[in-house]
Amino acid sequence: MFRSMRQRLIGIYLLLLVVVLGVISWKIDRDYFADKISANEVQSRSQLAALTRAAEAELEGLVQVLDLAYPILLENRAGASAGLYSADQAFSRFHLITRVVGTGADLHLEHTSTLEKSAVRSWGPTYILAKLKGVSLPAADGSLLLTILDPERRPWFLYIVSSPLTQEMYAALLPVDFMQNLLDHQKGQLAKFALVNEQAEVVAHSEPEYIGNLMPTSDPVLQQIQNGKGAIGAGLWQSPGSEQVHGFFEKVGTSNLYVTIQTPVGALMADRNLMRKRLLWLGLSLAAFGICVILIFPEGHQEDPAALQKLVQAATPVGLVSPQAAKIATTPEAPRAKPKRVLVEESQEPPEAPPLIQVAESALPERTDLISPKVEEFSNLFSEEKVDSAMAAMESLEPLEKTYPIAEPVILPEDSVQIQAAPPHPDPAPATGQTLIQKPSLRPSKKADHFSVAIRRPKSSPAGRES
Repeated sequence: MFRSMRQRLIGIYLLLLVVVLGVISWKIDRDYFADKISANEVQSRSQLAALTRAAEAELEGLVQVLDLAYPILLENRAGASAGLYSADQAFSRFHLITRVVGTGADLHLEHTSTLEKSAVRSWGPTYILAKLKGVSLPAADGSLLLTILDPERRPWFLYIVSSPLTQEMYAALLPVDFMQNLLDHQKGQLAKFALVNEQAEVVAHSEPEYIGNLMPTSDPVLQQIQNGKGAIGAGLWQSPGSEQVHGFFEKVGTSNLYVTIQTPVGALMADRNLMRKRLLWLGLSLAAFGICVILIFPEGHQEDPAALQKLVQAATPVGLVSPQAAKIATTPEAPRAKPKRVLVEESQEPPEAPPLIQVAESALPERTDLISPKVEEFSNLFSEEKVDSAMAAMESLEPLEKTYPIAEPVILPEDSVQIQAAPPHPDPAPATGQTLIQKPSLRPSKKADHFSVAIRRPKSSPAGRES
């Protein structure tokens, strides 16, 4: 596929570049995804806890208002305004307040009061009683928040609660926007916030048009709630539109309400595609730069491997090649005392190889006149017989040892002798008129067997000069 060295270099460079950039892209994408998911989970859980506590406090406030309002309504049952209360009351946010008595078939309402000028007086008690017969009443300290439609198909919220203080069960009608203020501050965020009940009815939503409507049963967070996955949950789930969402939910106290948060993963990872495009452009730039660098440098001359093999075989001495060898290593070796053959034998003996001179002549006919004399000369100089005889002669040589005696120093007549008297010595003191002669010093001359003796007398002694 790749015939030249330059093509091989380009192929290897591109392969390494693809592998390295692929690993880097995978690692960055993985870390980026994990960091985004972790940051979104931390933010969503903090918001979920705050909204859950706010919704729970709102429901607790409603129970306290009903406990205070019901005795007041009982006192105002006489007169023309019986069963009505004005808008200036503290509990005027309720359009209808009544007490639920009995269970099952004996279930009925007592002491119903409505807000003045409210349209719920005509249909409220009948619709409430019909709604209560279709649901299970809450247990002690529990509450339900349900959606109810008026004759004009407009949604209202029915709040049913068992008071922990008076042990009474109340039912009240509220407008649909009474809890929307909890989620109004969450508008404009990437995530979607909702307050839903177990019946998939939307009580509050970050997009107000969903209030009072039913949430799709295919919603992944709602499925987790309805399947009884617990009071709190989180995970990555697939939405009906094949979009993965990072969802959270938590139950509000002892009610049937849940706060849900859903963040689309696609929107959360919007910068991922931009990062991938940047890595792609970086890879293309590095590929183009590397190819240009490889193409700039000149490509070296390459010989044909087959021709080089034939030339090496033609230049190999005939005397050093065995015709029975299957393969002979052609790698040049350092000179040795005795040539050693490196043979690789095969399972079957190959056919006898033709003489190398003929191979050389058939491979390079135009240079036979130059190769043949060189081969013959090399064969004559370094044939196997000559090498063997030379090695045998070297092994037959014996080491020669010769001992030379140590030459004694000899003083010849023609050598000059100088005698020098030693200076007076303190111990022992010389006698008067006695001359000390210093021990002659022998100094070797240039020749190994000749020495000169120099004897000198001190200049202060005239007797020494005469002698």
